[in-house]
Amino acid sequence: MDRKQVSLLFLGDHGVGKTTLIKSMIYESFQQNVPPILNPVIEDRNGIQTELIDTNVLNYSKTCHQLASINQCDTWAIILVCSQTYPKSIGNVLTKWLVMIQEQNLRIPIIVACNVMDNRDIIQSHYSDCCVFGPEFKECRQIEHFATLDFKDSKAVNALLETAQKIAIFPLCKLQDLNSKTKYSFHPDVINAFRRIFMIYDEDRDGYLNDTEFDLLHNDCFKNQPLQPLTIQKFRSFVEQIDPDAISEKGFTLAGFLIVWEIVLEYGSCECIWTLLRHFGYNDCFHFQQATGLPDFEKTKVYTLTPPGIEFLTDVYEYYVKNMNEKGNDTDSQLRRVSLIFSVISDSCFPWANFGYPYCTVMDENRQILPLRGFLALWFMIVFLEPAMARKYLSCLGYGYTRSKKVENSNYDLSCPITECNFSRNTFLALVFGSPSCGKSSFIRGFLEKPFVDSIPSKERVYWAVNSVKKSSCISQDNDRSSPSFSSDQSSTHLILHEVDLKVPEISNLPYLSRSNAFCVLYDNSSHESFSYAEKLIFALVSQVPSVPIVFIATKSDISPYITKNSIYMSKQLNISSPILISSKNGIYNSVFETICSESANAIYPSTVKRQHTTILLAFICSSLLWLGYQTYRSKLVKRHY
Repeated sequence: MDRKQVSLLFLGDHGVGKTTLIKSMIYESFQQNVPPILNPVIEDRNGIQTELIDTNVLNYSKTCHQLASINQCDTWAIILVCSQTYPKSIGNVLTKWLVMIQEQNLRIPIIVACNVMDNRDIIQSHYSDCCVFGPEFKECRQIEHFATLDFKDSKAVNALLETAQKIAIFPLCKLQDLNSKTKYSFHPDVINAFRRIFMIYDEDRDGYLNDTEFDLLHNDCFKNQPLQPLTIQKFRSFVEQIDPDAISEKGFTLAGFLIVWEIVLEYGSCECIWTLLRHFGYNDCFHFQQATGLPDFEKTKVYTLTPPGIEFLTDVYEYYVKNMNEKGNDTDSQLRRVSLIFSVISDSCFPWANFGYPYCTVMDENRQILPLRGFLALWFMIVFLEPAMARKYLSCLGYGYTRSKKVENSNYDLSCPITECNFSRNTFLALVFGSPSCGKSSFIRGFLEKPFVDSIPSKERVYWAVNSVKKSSCISQDNDRSSPSFSSDQSSTHLILHEVDLKVPEISNLPYLSRSNAFCVLYDNSSHESFSYAEKLIFALVSQVPSVPIVFIATKSDISPYITKNSIYMSKQLNISSPILISSKNGIYNSVFETICSESANAIYPSTVKRQHTTILLAFICSSLLWLGYQTYRSKLVKRHY
């Protein structure tokens, strides 16, 4: 719901004047005759579309359903109506209606309006609220406003409506931790949001927000209200009195930054806090929402990170991950710290949560530390597979807000860290096929630079893997080509492997098939059954997906290579490259990953690959016809002999 739209729900005992109050708000004058209940009405008041929702308290189940249907991420407020004519209705505000709201776990603002119609003594009293509401009402922090008014007074009714609109748009109770004993303490989600804002504007990455950075934050959020130097000095003195360790010559720490906004909250300026949070894309549930109006990503195109995007992610890694490793060796500290970065997004903690993180890329397993190469590889993978989700998470991290590290004279759109790939590709996807127990998992472990194990732990069993690979043209002839050649260069080629277990007829229904750049067909070099499975699989792939190249790989070549001659003969018949012999157990890969990248790069020119696969298909058909003719000829000879 937009900030120009507000919903107000009216609750209270029967006969206290809920419908009368709504009618007075609609017509801006007292209405003598009103129906028992009104249908929801939308009124445009003060430039705000306000929905007024009446309730029928005689239908208890329907009222509970109305409360349960409230979306707390939208702009809502509840007006509890009572009447001095019915004193019991005032007590029911706490004992009945407030309990009902709390049972629904609704953290939305509440306004209590007491109808004191025809009681001029209370209306004219300066302490009218104290006369009607006892101290127990003040203890409920979810109640943000008390009003005693005559529903016949149109000015008082209009003032109540304006107050309700403002409270709904800038609710105090949503900012507070209602379970905390401290009155002006922030909700944990608000603290996470402030942590993200602090990280974005700490541009020198020293862990402090200096005066320049604080002023930059204020100017971005409140453009028409420049921050005076005297104001910063006042904040400094306040923070120093509360917590001397939260302020230094370098500026405010994160704790000091939170204290500043607690002071703002205590002085009743929650409107400033909501302006700040919404400037950074937060809704009323403190979940990050991406800006609207951004261009959509086309499914037929491929995307990658721009150089400014790579620089930004490197900066984020240095700030959150590397610094954490230098402070301690807690094995969970790094993952917990990264989790806090994405805690403002409602769908999941990590953009790669469904891809087997953290075992889907290279990492130091002894210390459970993710290197920069692995961190960037994960981002290249998610940008390649799910660019829209990647853009959302990058915006969450603060890309587009910081300005000090932008690449000057760049041809890239600095507002978006993702760009379309044309013929210059640095990320490829290869699907890995093969018979059961042919060594696919060990092949992927070798790709992730992990040692060979006879039995892979279930938690480390992944179907997705990504790593950076040196380009084939960059490999020296003098290098040892038996082991994989990986690169730590940020701009190197990134290869994504996805292990697939399926039957041949299911090939056309594979996810990400349209984005695949190569097929890796593995077979056990010591098994006839595995070789036969691979042969059928290659024919199915060629016939169903003729535009994708095939890399033929023979695993377990250290055991018994007697299938090699048959595989080489079949490769010649199908006009494909001979199988690459690898041994995961001995760490021998014969530059297979570089070959996959080279074949994937050639797949950019679809006509070349299509001609190659057409030749393969024709060769396979010709060999099949020759074999069929030979068998027919033999059968005729046998018949003549007998």
